[in-house]
Amino acid sequence: MDNLVVGALGVVFLLILIILGFPVGIAMGVTGFLGILIMKGLGTAIGALYFIPHSSVASFTLAVIPMFILMGYLAFYLGLTDKAFDAAYKWTSRIRGGLGVATTMAAAVFGACCGSSVAATAAFGRMALPQMLNHQYDPRLASGCVAAAGTLAALIPPSILFVLYGVVTEQSVGKLLIAGVIPGILTAVSFSFFVLILARLKPQLAPFGEISIKFSWKEKVSSLKGIWPVALLFLIVVGGIYSGLFTPTEAGAAGSLTCLLIGWSAGKVSKKALWEITLDTARSLAIIGVLIVGVFLLVQFISLSGLPSFIAKTVSNWALPIPVTLVMIYLVYLILGCFLDAFGLLLLTVPFFLPVIIHLGLNPIWFGVIVVKLTEIGLLTPPVGIQIYVLKSVSPENISTETIFNGAMWFWIVELVTIALLTAFPIISLWLPERMGK
Repeated sequence: MDNLVVGALGVVFLLILIILGFPVGIAMGVTGFLGILIMKGLGTAIGALYFIPHSSVASFTLAVIPMFILMGYLAFYLGLTDKAFDAAYKWTSRIRGGLGVATTMAAAVFGACCGSSVAATAAFGRMALPQMLNHQYDPRLASGCVAAAGTLAALIPPSILFVLYGVVTEQSVGKLLIAGVIPGILTAVSFSFFVLILARLKPQLAPFGEISIKFSWKEKVSSLKGIWPVALLFLIVVGGIYSGLFTPTEAGAAGSLTCLLIGWSAGKVSKKALWEITLDTARSLAIIGVLIVGVFLLVQFISLSGLPSFIAKTVSNWALPIPVTLVMIYLVYLILGCFLDAFGLLLLTVPFFLPVIIHLGLNPIWFGVIVVKLTEIGLLTPPVGIQIYVLKSVSPENISTETIFNGAMWFWIVELVTIALLTAFPIISLWLPERMGK
């Protein structure tokens, strides 16, 4: 059987496994092993199964992932979400829709020390959503705002998705992390403006109830003291990577140590809490480890089949304009985002589409930002939409899953507009990475 045919059948088999409910990492690993077995025989397949699990995870670059996860859990235990929200709320309380803006800005701040959108959504679902509902916000706007704001942690460094993209594509993880800074800020500002415009056009969605609460300038300025740990972490991690002082792994370790020292000095990290943080980090890392091993087995298989180069050549022969090709790729991401989680979507698609992007002469760092943005949309898309279900698990009983999905769809518009801007003006993503270390 021709290797290309085996590769194509392997992709179909993989999709069937995913549809049947197999974990994405297991599905990719099984498909990769069976594909290598068919094309190269049992000896090569066993050899791949023996060597790839170790070679794929025993990487200095990947050591940044447990550091980022640990830093995120430490930041959560330190209550940095509460302090960030409190500061943002006091500065925006006199604006119609101010609570929505506060939620978005606080989520962006928390994203600077937590690479997990799920953790961010859970935290702000417990804290910001009840506040908005108490001030008579429409449940759709309140829940949609929290769900969308939580995705900012996937884009603003430290971002685990950027690390995984860099490992799979062999691109600079440091440049990828820095590339997410301006798009992350742009997305947060876009969400905020959208909430303000929606509150102005449809006042019933965000009544004036919150505006009756007035904070003095002293209270506003005093609230900023609570977010100094986030500013310090951002300076150490992002500033260290940008200046060339740290590698991403070293920056993650320095950030985690700083967070731990802040917690100990404040008396908020007990031995019991540290043990729970360690277990949570280990569980998250185990899930990511299975995905990494599975994707490397799959990459080995599809590389041997020649499928990626065939796809790139086929796209080239079609001679479609680059914008049309990109729209087709984006549509694939939007469709698959309905069924896959963020990690699975990124790891499954990048090996197929990166050769096309390179063949078109486009920048892989820029494409990494686009992929993470598209996975953000997937986090909000039914029927999977992991952000929606995480938010539902911490929401009041009267907030239905349908309500949250309806609210999140409003922010789809903002996400698509932002992606269009990033596509039309790649310099938004590339300006900072091109100046790293200079």
